[in-house]
Amino acid sequence: MKYSISPQSRHITNKQLQAGLTLFYQKIDKALSELKNVKASGIDGIPAEILIALGQDLFDICSDIYRNGHWPKDFTESIIIAI
Repeated sequence: MKYSISPQSRHITNKQLQAGLTLFYQKIDKALSELKNVKASGIDGIPAEILIALGQDLFDICSDIYRNGHWPKDFTESIIIAI
């Protein structure tokens, strides 16, 4: 299933798109800074160390997704385990 949330379909301006990407970058930067090394990886099996090492590349991948609005299925799934 593809999600059609592209900026073009929402009729937003370039200024709004840039503001969204700036906020997006801040959120990714904060999330990466809060990750702890040597922790169990999530459903995707990617260790925190890899995500931290990706840094700017991870933002570039995610910002491309944000711009075109097509999210990979794996990005839309999660598993929550009650403890």
